[in-house]
Amino acid sequence: MIRKILLSLTVLCTSIICFAQDNSGEFHGNFDLNMQSYQDDELIGAEAADEIILSNSYLNINYTKGKFTTGLRYESYLNALADYDPEFKGNGIPYRYATYSIDGLEITAGNYYEQLGSGLIFRSYEEKSLGIDNAMDGVRLKYSPLQGMYLKTFIGKSRAHFTYADGIFRGIDGEININNLLSCETKTKAILGGSFVSRYQERSNLIFKIPQNVSAYASRLNIIHGVWNYYGEYAYKINDPSNLASILVPKSFLMLSVPKSSIKMNGFSFLSIGPNSFAGIQISTLFSFAWNMAGITYLSIVDLPKPHSPIKIKPFRFVSTIQSIISS
Repeated sequence: MIRKILLSLTVLCTSIICFAQDNSGEFHGNFDLNMQSYQDDELIGAEAADEIILSNSYLNINYTKGKFTTGLRYESYLNALADYDPEFKGNGIPYRYATYSIDGLEITAGNYYEQLGSGLIFRSYEEKSLGIDNAMDGVRLKYSPLQGMYLKTFIGKSRAHFTYADGIFRGIDGEININNLLSCETKTKAILGGSFVSRYQERSNLIFKIPQNVSAYASRLNIIHGVWNYYGEYAYKINDPSNLASILVPKSFLMLSVPKSSIKMNGFSFLSIGPNSFAGIQISTLFSFAWNMAGITYLSIVDLPKPHSPIKIKPFRFVSTIQSIISS
């Protein structure tokens, strides 16, 4: 087993409060430093790092004043820790944002994380322990016109290390809590939702007429009755130029038989979750089904140990867990 010397320094929730006349503003921040040194281990073939010491460090600074919030994150990889994507290298400020809220409307410009439904068709999130950070860079709007009604839309590009992917994502989502909307107090609660997302990327393939706009939509239902909780979501992907075709049919055959034609395959998936608890016992069941929801569309169900590693295509499968992310 590889031996390593670990130094981790974390400063959390460091706050500075500033006052200016009758108005007040607050600074909040945290700093995380993780340094590791590795040694050779012949039993498992592990080698020491040439740099002797590797480090990941993060500095978050946020400022809030009334309904306005802004912030940034400075990241440093000198060089990235072992098992991290080596493309994470150097220093920079890849995350900065500004948010303003008023009368049920929230406007965000810059970077943000977002998920539509359970994430079957779109999920942008951060997980440092896995080396995943596909934050969006663009504009997002959230609006609640009525109690129990929630709308949001966004447009932006996905982060790829210290730069951004070529594709442009556009999405919209709506959710209605029927009980809250109708001010109805019953034992059974119902929540309906739907979402749509598309990605535009300039066509670079000169042989096939690959669509530049690829879309997917999903609908969901959540029913809660006492200790019973059911969540179901159905997703459908449209006109996906999937790599699946190159797996099922030899490449030479495709080149000879369908030159300059389209290879577009639709896909769909279904997710059903039933977490229930009674008599102090919690039971959770999950069923998911997916067909042709993996490929180069970036709106897919894929298994990625790292944020930008090659995608392994599986034409048909049942899965017990789902990780849906955007990648490039």
